[in-house]
Amino acid sequence: MAPQQTPLIKIAPCLDIIRSRPGDAAYSEYAGLTKQAQSLLFDAILNKKGQEAYVKELQLQPLPPSWARL
Repeated sequence: MAPQQTPLIKIAPCLDIIRSRPGDAAYSEYAGLTKQAQSLLFDAILNKKGQEAYVKELQLQPLPPSWARL
């Protein structure tokens, strides 16, 4: 509980398990997985017609008023 960092943490900051991790690890991890899944779906699975239909459906989804539209 010393006010200053130990020399080991200064040398290797990744050893600090509090400050070297994202604030919400699950959110950070799932956001990456979701992005990969969307990329895979859009780039490798859907054809051009499917991509257009997918985008139209996304645009119809209700969003909170403060969010930007897709």
